[in-house]
Amino acid sequence: MPLIPPPVTIWSVAKEGKLEELQRFVEQGTAVDSRGRGEVTPLHEAAEAGHLNIVRWLLDRGASPNARTLRNPGDPGSFTPLHLAVQAGHIDISRLLVERGAKVNPKMSDGTTSLMLAAESGRMDLLALLLEHGADISLHSQLGQSALSIAVVTQHWAAAELLFLKGADVNDRSEGDNGTVLMLMAGNKQVEGVRFLIAHHADVHIQDDKGQSALHWAVIGAAAHIRKWTSDEKGKSFEEETPEDAVRVVRLLLAAGALTTVAGADGFTPVSLARKLRLTHIVELLEQKGPHNGG
Repeated sequence: MPLIPPPVTIWSVAKEGKLEELQRFVEQGTAVDSRGRGEVTPLHEAAEAGHLNIVRWLLDRGASPNARTLRNPGDPGSFTPLHLAVQAGHIDISRLLVERGAKVNPKMSDGTTSLMLAAESGRMDLLALLLEHGADISLHSQLGQSALSIAVVTQHWAAAELLFLKGADVNDRSEGDNGTVLMLMAGNKQVEGVRFLIAHHADVHIQDDKGQSALHWAVIGAAAHIRKWTSDEKGKSFEEETPEDAVRVVRLLLAAGALTTVAGADGFTPVSLARKLRLTHIVELLEQKGPHNGG
């Protein structure tokens, strides 16, 4: 049975970059901001697909650069054309959108901003563009992530450096547990992230809502088995953390002056917590530093 081709619509031709067909739809009375499934507009489709000529043509005819989609099941939703252009890495389209009035700080339904999307990709050109047009570095997603925390988690160091230059706070707190990026990196045994943040004067003494410091997080992380997805030309695979990573993180925190005897709200210090979790190698390391981290 032959396949039935999908219907040709103003959204499909915008997505496919077919300017002449798009023009015919508009000439025949279809609005440039016509809403399709999920409230998507032709501008959304063209911006995501990377068709600069289509985006310019639609904007010239009054298409809204700030139109938002609906939230669909399994989709963060509430995308603007700028969200989609940044996520897809289209710098020329992103620049055109902001020049034509696209707001840079709207959040998607999960709280993600265009700046966070740029930080996740590490695209310096997109970051610079958004910051130049007033992107707010202090905003957080519903998961408590900021552009800085995303840049550090994804190990885009140059992006993080730029955010620091623009005033990002290395000790910025998440809105969930009042934790810091350093705590997150310590708990995930991310050695380079911890080293990077300490070099940028992250405060190792800050405590979260449970009274736990980055050293507590490092101890908890040492008891967890962490795997993360990586991808290369061979496809996706798991990258395993090693037990040595936890030791390296603890050493970095101790060298930066982290205290071993500060108790959290549950009464556990990093040392007593390590004992409870039966992390003998971590206990020995913490006890070597003594109660004042000096011996």
